[in-house]
Parts: sequence; C-alpha cells; structure tokens
Amino acid sequence: MFDGYETKRNSHTERDGRKETAMNTMDCIDIKAKLSAIVDDQLDPAERHAAERHLVDCTECRTLIEEAERIDASIAREGELIAHGGLPDGFEAGVLTRTVYADQPRVIRPAWIAWSGWVAAAASLTLAVATVWIGSSAPTAQDEQFASTGPGMTSTPSPATSERNETSIAQPASYTTGFDLRSQTYDGTFTPDVWRVSSTSPAYTSRSVAPVERNDAESDLSRLSLADTEALYTVSLLLDLLADPNLDIPVNIPQMQRAIESERLSERMGEIADQLEGRERRAILRAELVIHRLAAYEAHEGEPTRLREVIRESRLPDVISSIITRWDESSRL
Repeated sequence: MFDGYETKRNSHTERDGRKETAMNTMDCIDIKAKLSAIVDDQLDPAERHAAERHLVDCTECRTLIEEAERIDASIAREGELIAHGGLPDGFEAGVLTRTVYADQPRVIRPAWIAWSGWVAAAASLTLAVATVWIGSSAPTAQDEQFASTGPGMTSTPSPATSERNETSIAQPASYTTGFDLRSQTYDGTFTPDVWRVSSTSPAYTSRSVAPVERNDAESDLSRLSLADTEALYTVSLLLDLLADPNLDIPVNIPQMQRAIESERLSERMGEIADQLEGRERRAILRAELVIHRLAAYEAHEGEPTRLREVIRESRLPDVISSIITRWDESSRL
C-alpha cells in the first residue's frame, strides 16, 4: 500500500511553500483556565479544536468537563422550573410587608425643637378636638402603627404581625430552590446528583423534563466528499497496521510516517471531524491524535504500546469503517 507514497510525497511536502507544522495543543492547565468558555461553547474554532484534541486522550480533564456540564445543566433546569412554577403564594406581599416601615426615613432634630413641639402639639390637639368629628373615619392598621411609634421612628412589628409575615412567605416543604447545589463550592471533586430534578417539585410533577444526555446521534454525512472517505480509508488501514502486535517497528513506522505526511492525514482528520457530530466526531478526533503522534514517533522509543491501547479501546478502525459504509450507502440513494 506504500508503493505510490514516495512519488506523492515530493508534490505535497512543499505545498504552498511550507511544510506541515506541529498542531496547536492544550494541556490540563489550559483546560482548567478555559473551563467556563469550554462549557459555554465560547471558544473560537482553533481553540475548540485544540481543546478537543487534548480531551480525547485525557481522562481527568474529560471528567472535569463532564461534571461542569452536568452542574451547568442542573442550574439551568432549576431556573427553568422556578420560572415555570412561579414564586410561592404570598411571597411578594410578605417582602413588601417586611420592608414598608424600614423605608421610612429617620429625622433627627435638635432637643429644643422637640421641646417646643410638645407645646405646639398640645394646642393643635385642643383645636382638633373642637373642630373635627371624631367618628368621621376609623384608624387603619398602619395609622395605629404610626401612632405607636411616632413620626421619624422605625418600629418593630408586634409578635402577631411577625407571625403573619412569616406565614405569608413561608415556602412549602416540597418547593425546590436549588439550595443544596448553591450552598456548596465546586472544587473539581464535588459530584452532585444533578441528572434529575426532585420529584417533589410542583413544577416537575406538572410536566415532563427530558434528562441531560450526551449527543451520540449519527452524523449527517452529506457534507463528506469522496476524497474525505478515501482519507478515512487510508487512516483505517494505518490504524489496523499499527495495532498489529507483530508490526516491524524499524521497517514500517517510517513508511507510515511518509504516508501521513504526503497525504496530510493529520490535518485532514481535523477537517473531517469538524463535519461530524457526537460519538463519530470524538472517534475521528482520537484518530487524529493517534496519527499526529505516530507522525512524530521515533523507532528507538520502542513499542508504541499506548497508541495501540487507544486504538483497541476506541475501536477506531471499526468506527471509521462504519462511517465509510454509511456514506457509501447514502451516496447511492
């Protein structure tokens, strides 16, 4: 399969006056620094590609991202449920009741004004009794409260009033507020049960909420070209060959590296991955990582044990073959 690669290599290695450069990568520190941007999908295409390239081979960072995504989804669902169900009955009235007196300004006056005020108050009271019909209006609850405290003073609600206020804003025992989640600090190790919303929530019982699931739907292969499937086929052959424990490292690795360079397979895998979704996208990104490392592999390093493990665990040749088969079937329709 490598007979034609030497000839093709001469026409590709100097394409556009440049050689293949090392691909941009991220490490664990970069992933943690950009955790929020990764979860919110706010990275530019180059950064997203570099992050995904790291994640396909780093279990620790994948776990960190998955936990952050679950927490983000849980908070979003909690907010949606509260917005749907609304606030508890009497909540707004209870808040206003508690703040109406606190909003009254305090007025501090000199002592001599307060003393002269008693004289004026006595005269005014005498005149009011003589001219106003006492029974014309009944005092309201607020008037009574104002009279008991005097102008400019902040009152303390009576025990009965406090009890009524507490009752009016008390939340039902089944009302879900997300307090358990907000009261903890996420440090990378906390793994809450955020896959489901409490069934005691009244909003939850009134409608169905779909669980958070990883997108593993099959990709739309209509965007792939015949050249893309040929590149996938070549990569599948290389991965099969590399996974063979009887591979002659000194002889075959250099030939495989020339094939990768002449066909620009590492770059092509990244371009193809951008056109796929879900499990198939992750598989092609993992294949890109293996191809990239294989291109930089040196025979004196010994057996490529780790690369073989990745190929076997991910069943990369099988996934790639299934993509090619589905593309071939769809192109005939």
